[in-house]
Amino acid sequence: MRRLVIPRFMSWIINRLRQARFAVSSKNILHQFAFYYGHYSNWKHTPRPLVFVMYSDQSYTHGIAIQYMNRSDKMWFARVLYLLRRGNQILDGVTMYKFIKSRRPSIIKDCYRLYFTNLLNVKMVGVGLTNRFDDVYDGIYKDPWLLQLNESLKPSDMPGEFAPPQIAFSQTELRDRIIQSQNIIPITSRSIRKSPWISKAPWIKP
Repeated sequence: MRRLVIPRFMSWIINRLRQARFAVSSKNILHQFAFYYGHYSNWKHTPRPLVFVMYSDQSYTHGIAIQYMNRSDKMWFARVLYLLRRGNQILDGVTMYKFIKSRRPSIIKDCYRLYFTNLLNVKMVGVGLTNRFDDVYDGIYKDPWLLQLNESLKPSDMPGEFAPPQIAFSQTELRDRIIQSQNIIPITSRSIRKSPWISKAPWIKP
């Protein structure tokens, strides 16, 4: 029995139509700067990613895939989130992106990913820099790193394991460091995918 082989061009057209439908119908926009975990239908290497959302709209979600982050970067990232939370820093996407890129470029290089929003079947598992504590699903993702980070980000005086013994930056100094990173390090062109219809986050220049 011969197998039905779909020509590559026809497969491309089918995928384009599917993506267009998803772009119109998608409504599950994810909250910026929160952690999500679940299944991604269009996966290539990681079917169940843990994602720190940098930007999300009805079509695409940009995020940092934590599974690709090495231990040193994870410790640094957890400490930064703690300092930002304790310093009451309010960041937009572009400032957060530039700050990470300037201080820890390996995270952007190795872990930054683009997802089709409607193909993500995920739940919030970490509050991150949001205040949506009641939206976090406990017990879905039991990685000790995330559990201890969640604990350290709660509105409490008890720091978690990844928190420093004392805040290294004052609120003013931390803000100045972020502004310095934003002004000194420009965003360079970075092609996440070569497909011309793939959108980029507003801070990633074409």
